[in-house]
Amino acid sequence: MNTIELNYSRRSVNFFDANRVLPDKLIKVVINEASYAPSAYNLQPFRLIQVSSKDAKELLYNAAYKQQKILEAPVTFIVVSNLYAFQRENPAWDESFETNGEESTLKAIQSATKFYGKDDISRVKFAESNSSLFAMNLMILFKAHNVDTHPMSGMDIKKIKEGFNISKNEDVVMLISAGYFDRKQALYTRKKRKTTEMLLSKV
Repeated sequence: MNTIELNYSRRSVNFFDANRVLPDKLIKVVINEASYAPSAYNLQPFRLIQVSSKDAKELLYNAAYKQQKILEAPVTFIVVSNLYAFQRENPAWDESFETNGEESTLKAIQSATKFYGKDDISRVKFAESNSSLFAMNLMILFKAHNVDTHPMSGMDIKKIKEGFNISKNEDVVMLISAGYFDRKQALYTRKKRKTTEMLLSKV
């Protein structure tokens, strides 16, 4: 499939085939491909928690308002953002030191800190916008490998952070279930999208 076909064929499926396994080898391939999503200063302020064991699924299911797809899908990913990834401690800066030199990199760190670290809103905006680009890339690339997905934002974030040991400097952006559509079920009818005229304003 080309990019346009992928865009139209990707659906947020509600029913997964609980008998089909999503191989770890394929998961690693897709994550590597998805990592090429745009990222400010290449800081990549995100990581994934792969929820696949029975106990972990049950924990996430209860923290995400008992959405059945979490139990049926072979894997659900917790997309976690790092609110402070602009700081020097991020290993991504190491490459910049090697390729761009100390003076240039220190200026970049200072600039990134000014843009993204000035207040809570800026930190969340930085972390979640980058993480969301990665998450969308992940879903598109899973579909390129004939794997279906469903993103979710309905959850008790506090319970998930506590249950999965997510630090106070991180946030939960979304959940993404991944697997294979249960062909015994029917996809919901695709809803109409906003028109270009409704989406676009020109100034």
